[in-house]
Amino acid sequence: MWTILFGLYFLALGGILALNSLGVFSLRGNDGWGIAWALLFVVLGVGILSGRRRHTPGKEGTHGFGVGDVRLGEEPLNLGDKTYEMGVGRLSVDLTAVAIPSGETAVRARVGVGSLQMRLPPDLAVDVEAAAGMGAVNILGQKSEGFGREMHVTSPDYAQAERRVRLDLDVGIGEIVVRRAEQPPAP
Repeated sequence: MWTILFGLYFLALGGILALNSLGVFSLRGNDGWGIAWALLFVVLGVGILSGRRRHTPGKEGTHGFGVGDVRLGEEPLNLGDKTYEMGVGRLSVDLTAVAIPSGETAVRARVGVGSLQMRLPPDLAVDVEAAAGMGAVNILGQKSEGFGREMHVTSPDYAQAERRVRLDLDVGIGEIVVRRAEQPPAP
């Protein structure tokens, strides 16, 4: 309960400071730091609200991270139906060295504010649903930027593949990048 109140407080404070800095109304004299403070408070509020979900014993397969730079797949990773959630920061998931079971595996990943990056083996069949509230979506070379971006990309051989992964990806503010191991990183 308190987490929600603190998150809403910082969102409201950031919104008020942004409106003041943009000249919509005036609290006092406008200085150059107003918009920077406003953005900081908005990001803090979104981070608190998004990062409040944590791994709970009754919710198997969910891994929550609050703030930071998290890289998964560099060490052995057991890929089953999983959900990864991050409040603010960068979440990178590398599936190139992961043992992927036969059949369909569902992976969900959410980032409140920041970057969500997925690196796939060259031959893995995938079905990707991606959405960004504000920002960019780059799925296997297909790009879209702006507000309310959504993209759905499916490998041609998805239905017949022995091993296939369904990715459900979401970023509130930021970017989603899904690329094959042989593709260069997005600029």
